Amino acid sequence: MSTKVAVVTGSNKGIGLAVVRALCKQFNGDVYVTSRDVGRGEEAVKTLNSEGLKPKFHQLDINDLNSIKNAAAYFKGKYGGVDILINNAGIAFKASDTTPFGVQAEVTLRTNFFATRDVLTHFLPLVKAGGHVVNVSSMLSASGLKQCSPELQQRFRSEDITEDELVALMQRFVDEAKKGEHKQGGWPDMSYAVSKIGVTVRLNTLSLDFYLTRLQNMLKKMSTVVSTVASQQEGPEFNSTFSLSVWSLHVPPVLAWVLPRWVLPRWVLPRYSGFLPQSKDMHFVGIG
Repeated sequence: MSTKVAVVTGSNKGIGLAVVRALCKQFNGDVYVTSRDVGRGEEAVKTLNSEGLKPKFHQLDINDLNSIKNAAAYFKGKYGGVDILINNAGIAFKASDTTPFGVQAEVTLRTNFFATRDVLTHFLPLVKAGGHVVNVSSMLSASGLKQCSPELQQRFRSEDITEDELVALMQRFVDEAKKGEHKQGGWPDMSYAVSKIGVTVRLNTLSLDFYLTRLQNMLKKMSTVVSTVASQQEGPEFNSTFSLSVWSLHVPPVLAWVLPRWVLPRWVLPRYSGFLPQSKDMHFVGIG
């Protein structure tokens, strides 16, 4: 049996390091600290080693597409994929920071939303059957949503929002913030909150996309079976009926034991606590 592996982005300090520490104690497999800075990542490993824990390290800068690709290739080659992916890496400007809001918006969303999306693009195909994908969000996504215009709230809450639409909305916020027009566009003065709205909603589109893709592939396979069987029958008497059961699974409290103090924002609960169709092969969990 191959060794299981958990990957935590941005885990050389803070929440990410705490998650790695907890996984090392409770997860039966290899746990990886990842960070953009090799020195800081290795220091984090040494810190955990001094506690009797044995995490591993791999460099991963989510803002560097080549770094993402190299890390994905490493885990595919060494483990055949990943069992747990926790998207924790992110940044936040301090309230006292005097950096222009437009710059803060661009930098924050580049890392927290767009870079996290890149990680999902390259790592999702590597998540093994029964694996888990966790996006670390923030309670600020809920307060930020309340300060959005009714039109934006409706789109973010909608069940039919697509990844392309979400990406366009996030880019629109950046563009309007850089022009100083974000308030007129219905956005709050909270670039971090907006980035986490994107991270949270992306989980919704990710779950549905994955589910629909699996369903589509299942139907294609069944269509092939039906066509093959039918072609082997003689005469018009052949008639076969197939029934398809689609599982709608409740999202288990995956890794809730890692982050026991956190709960999902109230506006997310109906959609992320078991009411989304989940693939039998993979579970998507949002922690905010």
